[in-house]
Amino acid sequence: MTLTDQKSSDKQNGAAGDMTVIRRDILRLAWPVTVENILQMTVGLVAMAMVGRLGATSIAAVG
Repeated sequence: MTLTDQKSSDKQNGAAGDMTVIRRDILRLAWPVTVENILQMTVGLVAMAMVGRLGATSIAAVG
């Protein structure tokens, strides 16, 4: 293996390591948004279930 081959190999390994770090950082930033979205959908579902007992006009007003 020549010196240029070794440098090329090191660059490829470094890029893979960088992608792992980037993916980890993205997931660390994205999970609170995902949880928030799930909670908002749950609140909307519960609100629609409560208003649904009042009638179609009430459902139309909410959603």
